[in-house]
Amino acid sequence: MIFYYLRKRNRRTVKNVLIYSLLIIKKYNTTVALSKFFKMKKRPHFKALITYNKTEDGGIVTPVSSGFRASFIFPFENRMYIASQTFPETELVFPGDVINAEITLIGDEMLNDKLYEGMDFEMADQSGTIGSGVITTVYPGQVK
Repeated sequence: MIFYYLRKRNRRTVKNVLIYSLLIIKKYNTTVALSKFFKMKKRPHFKALITYNKTEDGGIVTPVSSGFRASFIFPFENRMYIASQTFPETELVFPGDVINAEITLIGDEMLNDKLYEGMDFEMADQSGTIGSGVITTVYPGQVK
């Protein structure tokens, strides 16, 4: 339906989209091409019980929602990992809340199976430490 509309409106646009998609499929393998086109979501790496600090203790000032990114600091090294958080139980998380969250690490190739259940970590933002947490479940096959 979309291609019919585009074809009717502007044949050059449809031609450019098709040529571009064929070039991507030719340049990359099919899986990568599809993931670039459809923005395939990464599955979460682990589930954690997170405690956000209150604003008075240096925590977040405003509520956050799913997709919130923060730096995670694990005890085995001094490197910060950026991670996206998803809150399946609620829409908003306020300062001082304790909540279960699914964590998806971004740039996770350096972890090499170092995560385990019961491991604690800290979360940081530009302003400092905003919370801490404990890993409750590590999803298999997520960390290489």
